[in-house]
This record gives sequence, C-alpha cells and structure tokens, in this order.
Amino acid sequence: MLNSVSRENLDALGQLITEVAPPVTFRIMEIGAAQITGQPEPFYQLLELFPGSEIIAFEVDDRMCDGLNAQAQTGVRYYPVALGEREETCPFY
Repeated sequence: MLNSVSRENLDALGQLITEVAPPVTFRIMEIGAAQITGQPEPFYQLLELFPGSEIIAFEVDDRMCDGLNAQAQTGVRYYPVALGEREETCPFY
C-alpha cells in the first residue's frame, strides 16, 4: 500500500500525526530481511517520519547480516537468527 502513496502525502500524514498525538514510535520486526528487489521495504520510511522508531530484522545468513548492519540506517539492526515455533535443530533449505 505504501508504494501507491506519494511521498508528499506520507510526509503530510506523519506531520499531522505528530502534531495531534504524543510522540509516536514504532517497533517493527522484519522476518526474512534479505532485499529481493534491491530496495528496502516501504515501511522503512517510518523511521524518518517517526524518529525513535526501530526495525529489528532477522536473516539467517551471518555474512549478509554483517553487511546489512554495516550499511544500516539509524534504528535498524539485523540479527542472524532463524525464527520458528520452538527452539530446535532441523534441516534448513
């Protein structure tokens, strides 16, 4: 949905929210943080609109997380962890 909203409209909405509400922040968990298109997901714009928000991202590849963390903007942290229903060792494809 954010792809179909203009940046100006999104900025105006963020400004309106911050004017009428106490400081609003978001904590977003991104499961499977590898960028398929080479572009970050549109929800990363929330970090600019709502300072203090954060994205906690998970990607199983250690090296990829190291690279992503080296280039991450403020508020984003990548963790090399696979998430599942329980703690166990199982085949991963």
